[in-house]
Amino acid sequence: DRNILPAVIRALRGNRWCIFDRIRLHILAHTQIVNRDLLAEALLDEKLLVEYQVRVEYTALLKARYASLRKRDKERLVTMLTSVGLDDPNGADESDGERLKRQDGVIRDRLQLIQPHLQGKWRDYFDELAGRTSTSPVAWDRANLRAEISIGDRSPFAPRPAHATL
Repeated sequence: DRNILPAVIRALRGNRWCIFDRIRLHILAHTQIVNRDLLAEALLDEKLLVEYQVRVEYTALLKARYASLRKRDKERLVTMLTSVGLDDPNGADESDGERLKRQDGVIRDRLQLIQPHLQGKWRDYFDELAGRTSTSPVAWDRANLRAEISIGDRSPFAPRPAHATL
């Protein structure tokens, strides 16, 4: 029922145990009812993005419902996917090159989940990441790329010209 879903999701979110987050994400991914506010709340939760125990459910939700998000939420999500939780959780001592290669791998894996929806610079960035071997980090200016996402027609979610190639 469309009226019950928000109450159920909020009740699950109110619990501190990971299992309730997993159930919440599963329900959002598999229910026929699409509530954009609840989807955005879950997918834009940085804690859920980096939490290992909910990775399967978060990934399933991202793949199933990304297209249902509002444009501004898609933009925020792509920025979050390419900037949050990139530090080594084990605190390994690594060179700058090793760190960038590892981060590129994390970003590539995350963007691959929404790859059919990427456009413009973000699509080019993903293609560069996907086409590279692990020999060197991708030579993209991530800060400028992330800043470009919010600039009107240059947004990766803006319609592409008919002559543009993927």
